[in-house]
Amino acid sequence: MKANEPRATADPGREPIQQQRSGGGRQVTLSPEQMRLRLREALDTTLLSRLINLVGFSNSRKAYVGRVGRSTFRIETRNGFGSHGGALVLYGSLRPLADGTTGSEIRWRFGLHPLLRLVAGFWFLAAAFAGGVNLLRAIFTHHATMGFRAGHLLMAVIGPALMIAAGLAFIRYCLYSERDKKQALTEMLLALTAPERSEASPTG
Repeated sequence: MKANEPRATADPGREPIQQQRSGGGRQVTLSPEQMRLRLREALDTTLLSRLINLVGFSNSRKAYVGRVGRSTFRIETRNGFGSHGGALVLYGSLRPLADGTTGSEIRWRFGLHPLLRLVAGFWFLAAAFAGGVNLLRAIFTHHATMGFRAGHLLMAVIGPALMIAAGLAFIRYCLYSERDKKQALTEMLLALTAPERSEASPTG
């Protein structure tokens, strides 16, 4: 295919540059500003909707909620009243093409919801703190009694290790239980890259 051959009517974008289970990437014919506009039209970006969507109380009329920044965006499926989920989020980035032509390079990956990432961070910090406290107890007990208590050392190692293992298992369960959402989120994003879509569509 020639480099200057038009492809807008045959392709929803340019050739994919990467596609895998954990994320992907694509070069599209739309500029970053056009992509940001389409994302804002398709997503409920209000702060309240983003905060309550994780617990299944979103009353948004749009199927997806998220956030759109200058060079990054986030997409998550809407969780209506009584539903559950929301742990899996698509994180993406936008940047102009390196060759200076009109278009964008989009990259995305899947990860935990920001609130769950915060909870996981506190959990792992608590594990590290507990391990440090028990290790200090073992050291000071050794100096005070001129003998080393293996129980304190075991608590300094086994306790935090179990907490870390439980945290990692929880993260893996959250991502695995919502693995079917990856395809829906990816298809939603790629549908927005179609160049034949009208740019004059009203804001939802």
